Amino acid sequence: MKASAGYYDRMSQYNKDTRGMTKEERNNYYRDRNQEDGWFK
Repeated sequence: MKASAGYYDRMSQYNKDTRGMTKEERNNYYRDRNQEDGWFK
């Protein structure tokens, strides 16, 4: 349950950060953030 709460908190912040971005900018943002967070190596 804790993992899903963290996921939704993260998605909420992403939505706030990406609201005014184009689709391409948003894709790059998610890719870069996920790499920083260690989700992808």
